Amino acid sequence: MRALPMLCLPLFLFPFAGAGPQQPQPVQAAPAQPAPRSLRPAVAFAGAQSRIEMASWHRLQNAQDLARIWLQNLGRELPQAGAEYGFYYNDAAVPEVDFECYEVIAVFAGKGWNSAGIQAIAVQDEKECRRFRFDHRSYQTMGPDGGGVRVCAFGFFVLPKTELPIVLEEDVQNLIGKPPVWKERARL
Repeated sequence: MRALPMLCLPLFLFPFAGAGPQQPQPVQAAPAQPAPRSLRPAVAFAGAQSRIEMASWHRLQNAQDLARIWLQNLGRELPQAGAEYGFYYNDAAVPEVDFECYEVIAVFAGKGWNSAGIQAIAVQDEKECRRFRFDHRSYQTMGPDGGGVRVCAFGFFVLPKTELPIVLEEDVQNLIGKPPVWKERARL
């Protein structure tokens, strides 16, 4: 019989174990903002011989707008103002893009020197925008008068569609081996 009270005593005291002063709980910091999501273009087309000689930037969200800008890049126009491009024959080889899922950013640098085209350096979805950073595929030359090559660099970049505004930034650093210097060129 003496064993029964000894067995019950721990059960009686169990609910009071740890009932002393409460230890303060650490304060939890607010959840961190999600890191920007990095993307890569699904497809990129770039070159140095655009017929668009003035710097410009375009956000293309349908096939006809892409065809219009693609033709301008080639130095061509639609046969009639307001006409639709004929994708059936597609004689200008306009890329066919699924605009339900993707959109196209077109970058035209205008007249310049020693560039093989425009390249995407970084594309990130941030809280307030999609940041698209680009640079020239530049090269050095030598020869009479420096041997520079006159170009009109361009790039077309197929990206997943977003509702976010797109901020285009160009690396304007012109010293080899130095960190990039980003300059905003457009908000689309």
